[in-house]
Parts: sequence; structure tokens; C-alpha cells
Amino acid sequence: MTLVSKLLLIFFMLGLVSICLHQKVLAESKKGIAALHLHQSKANQGDANAQYTLALMYENGAGIPRDPRYAIYWYTKAAEKGHVEAQYRLGTIYRYGYGDEVLLLDFKKAVYWITKASEQGHVIAQYNLGHMYEYGDAAPQDYKQAFFWYTKAAEKGYYFAKEDRDKMLEKMSQSQIEEAQKLSKEPYEKIYNEIAEQVRYSSFINAAAKRYNLTPELIQAIIKIESSFNPFAISERGAMGLMQLMPGTAKEMNVESPFEAAENIMGGSRYLRKLHDLFAGDLQLVLAAYNAGPNRILENGHRIPRIPETEEYVKKVLQEYGRIRENALAIQ
Repeated sequence: MTLVSKLLLIFFMLGLVSICLHQKVLAESKKGIAALHLHQSKANQGDANAQYTLALMYENGAGIPRDPRYAIYWYTKAAEKGHVEAQYRLGTIYRYGYGDEVLLLDFKKAVYWITKASEQGHVIAQYNLGHMYEYGDAAPQDYKQAFFWYTKAAEKGYYFAKEDRDKMLEKMSQSQIEEAQKLSKEPYEKIYNEIAEQVRYSSFINAAAKRYNLTPELIQAIIKIESSFNPFAISERGAMGLMQLMPGTAKEMNVESPFEAAENIMGGSRYLRKLHDLFAGDLQLVLAAYNAGPNRILENGHRIPRIPETEEYVKKVLQEYGRIRENALAIQ
């Protein structure tokens, strides 16, 4: 066989392989699209298993193009219906990100969804939650919480959870160990509920902070002290909603529905920005004015009036603000 004949044969074989591969890709693509349509229909009807399967397909590019946004969307739909694997997978994506999609990192949502899965007995979620709390990975370092979740996983026979818990005990003081062993459901629920509150209103808080050039942590601290995240809170003096807007303030800030979370947070933040500008960014005066009204501060010569409630309020908000910022730094 001449050299030319050999080359022609090689080109022919390469062309044949290329055609076969192309046909295989087309076949796989058609199978993927058929599966997509099947699961899409069920997912749209609220089938959590179909929603989870659809999310897996978009995450891994199983017969369809990979799309992290659609993966997140369908994982969330399934997770909200209590699908434990979707909850764990969603939390994991928020914890580590998604390939180059670093913008998908959201540590609060990571803790929230992995906790949801852990509550349902997902042993790997429980182990990972213990690890997160032990090392301050996506969650504030907390040996008591780490001990709690490692123990939950160890009770299900997960060897590494018991091993890591026992190693962690070597790093803990005797008082820390005693506190961890006495961890009851009540403090766990308190921590979990706080995370849930932050996640529930985080988009509204972040939007208001961006619009009025405030820190989200400050808005969050004020909400915590004002209403403890109760959107329907009403004070004895008639202050309303998450940021406890007085009727006059709500009207001035164009808040028509003070018990609507998004509107209340936006109006309260608008008012906070106004006070911030009025008192040149002096945070203590801003908080005092938020509590007692700006006229009290102005009449007192730009000083915090000696009103016990106002003095205590400023102290509490600053402490909460500092705590939130410290936790945020701890998980970065």
C-alpha cells in the first residue's frame, strides 16, 4: 500500500469515527432533552423528586447544558418541599460555590439548608455541620454545636463523626465539654431560628442597604432589637413591623403597608439614612434618634439624652451590631 493510500485510509477512518461520535452525541442529546421534558412537566406540577432530578441534570450537564442558575432554582423548589437530598445539595453549593460561579457562595444559606437536612437525619449533613462549627467553616466556630451534630451523626454509626468529635474534645476545656454535653434542644433552636430569620429577610436587607448605602449588619441589628424579627410586632406606642416604624414615620417614608417585610425594611432604612446624614454618621446619635426621635437629640445639643430606655437601646444595638460583624468575619 502506497503512502498516499495509507493517508487516505487514515482520513477515512478518522471521518468515520467523527461521524459515529457526532451521532452518539446527538443520540445522547435527544435522550437528555426527552428526559428534560419528562421531568420538567412533573416538576412544574410540584413533584419534589422530579424537581431534584431536574436540578441534578442542570448541575452535572446530564444530557443537557450545565446551568448553575437552573440547578439552584430546582434544588430550592425541592428543598422547600422537604426533599432532604435537595436540602443537603443546595447547602453544599452555597458553602463551596459552583465551579467558577463564586457569586453563588452564601454561608448563611449554606448553614440554613445543611441544618434543614441534618434535622431530617441526613447523617452526612450532620457530620458536615459538626465540621463547619468546629472549624468556623461557613459558620461561626462553636464547639457546643459541633459536639451536638457530631454526636447525632455518631449515634447513627458514622465512624468519622465519633473520631472527629473525640479529637475535638482534646482541644476543649473542661467547662466547654460540660456545656457541650448539656446542650439542650432550646439553645439549638435559638441558634437555628436566628439563622432562619437572617435567611428569610436577607434579600430585603441587602437591597435596602445597597440602596441607602448602609451596612446590612446594622439594619439586621436594629431589626433584632426592635422586633426580634417579628414582622407583625406592634409596640405599646404603636410602632409597627420589623423596624418598628411609628405611624408618622411610616407616612413620611411612604410606607403604605408597614407589616409587609420588604416595604418596612426599605422604609426603615430610608429613615436610617436620613438620620445618618442629619448627624454626620455619628452612629450613637443616629441610634438614639431612631429610638427617641431626632428632635430630642437636637434639643440636647447633639448629645444622647439621659433617657434610660434610649441609653439602653443604643447599647443593645451596638452590641448586636458588633456580634453580627464578628460572626461575619469569622466565616469569611
